[in-house]
Amino acid sequence: IRDQVEHFIPSNANISDKAYALITKDSTMQPIFPEETILIIDPCVKPADRDYVIAHLPDQKEATFKQILFDGHDIYLKPLNPDFRVIHLNKNNPLTILGVLVEARMHFKH
Repeated sequence: IRDQVEHFIPSNANISDKAYALITKDSTMQPIFPEETILIIDPCVKPADRDYVIAHLPDQKEATFKQILFDGHDIYLKPLNPDFRVIHLNKNNPLTILGVLVEARMHFKH
């Protein structure tokens, strides 16, 4: 896998050696995470209520970056941008969490 790495990004967060970084490419998580925010994701962290996660649903081609909410047996994937819909699941729905956000970095000037 190290042959597939494009860049190394140092972090002060306590992260596993499986952590990775992504860059937001759309407005789904605005205004908190504007486009081109660097997200440091750790797949070894168990998601807690209100964490931000990279999740994959079996009926989707791509993974999604959303806030996860737990309410009993129900799970909600919530975008912060109100232009997008909340996804409602229950614990019987197959949902793959690909990692939890542990750090975010934004650039104010390019």
